[in-house]
Amino acid sequence: MIEIRQKIKLKDYLAAQYLHLRPPRPLKWLGIVMILILFALLAYKLSLPSELEKEDYFVTALVIWTLAYFIAYLPYRASKTFKQNKLLHHEPEGKIDELGLHFSSDIGDSNIPWDHILKWKENNKLILLYPSDAQFILFPKTIFTETSLNEVRILLDEKVKKKVR
Repeated sequence: MIEIRQKIKLKDYLAAQYLHLRPPRPLKWLGIVMILILFALLAYKLSLPSELEKEDYFVTALVIWTLAYFIAYLPYRASKTFKQNKLLHHEPEGKIDELGLHFSSDIGDSNIPWDHILKWKENNKLILLYPSDAQFILFPKTIFTETSLNEVRILLDEKVKKKVR
């Protein structure tokens, strides 16, 4: 049994949004290669003395849109959602054990059995548990000791069918 006290901060929620959007490992590398090709193509086209053509504007717009989405819009949207979601501002205490997740806070109690968790993701800052493809439960790793983090990983490997890499 792992006991925790959870406080979610805006930076944790923003990091969770980026982790949530991260594609599985093979697609991640394909996406990175495609973005690098787009940047190289854009740099090559802009270095030529000729005038830009319609396709060049499309590539430029695609690069600008991608950068604007990840640098400006996603942090703005995550900040707005974090402020709106009052549930994230309570500090639940709970435990993670063989039966599932058990939490209580000043507004109520929650018990989530393992069979309600479809998959999980992890990076160096967070663990996300997914009851559905579009919804996640966020655990900043700062709430765990090294031992309890290893215990959580073991439980997740045993109880949750899929780890998204």
